[in-house]
Amino acid sequence: PSLLGCVRAMGEPRDLSLRVLLESAGRYQRERQRGAGPSSGGEEAWRELARRVGLLAFKFAFPQEAEEVAQRVLLGLQVPAKIEALRAASNPTAYLIQVVRNEARDMERRGAVEEAHRVELDPSISTEDAPRAHPAADDTPALVRAIARLAQVDQDLLRMRFWKEMTPREISA
Repeated sequence: PSLLGCVRAMGEPRDLSLRVLLESAGRYQRERQRGAGPSSGGEEAWRELARRVGLLAFKFAFPQEAEEVAQRVLLGLQVPAKIEALRAASNPTAYLIQVVRNEARDMERRGAVEEAHRVELDPSISTEDAPRAHPAADDTPALVRAIARLAQVDQDLLRMRFWKEMTPREISA
């Protein structure tokens, strides 16, 4: 089921302050990490937190991106220091709204960057007559020479992108 479906199925919000909810969710998380039996109410706290984050995500993100925004925020809250920082904030609700809003903006920015770099193929160009690439092609030495002529930073980028299979986001970090 989608996040929106889960949000709708959860019904009305529980009457808990966000700070109490975060304390319960954090305690549950710490107990699970230690291997202790989870505290009562921890799973319910995470469900309510997911419901609230999901509603915020649908407010700030495009509908097709809201679920991913919510999942990214919830994944970030799995880090104990992050959930503790949110709980300790003077206004946890405002902090959570800003976290969701920032993630939605980041998602929108990533989409704009991907759109700007998208290449449309010309349908009138046929590839049927094009020579087929072969792993043992004779142009391998020429390719090696061409790469060797690149600046070291460009060679490093190629290595990270294709040999280490890093994403552009990972490379830019």
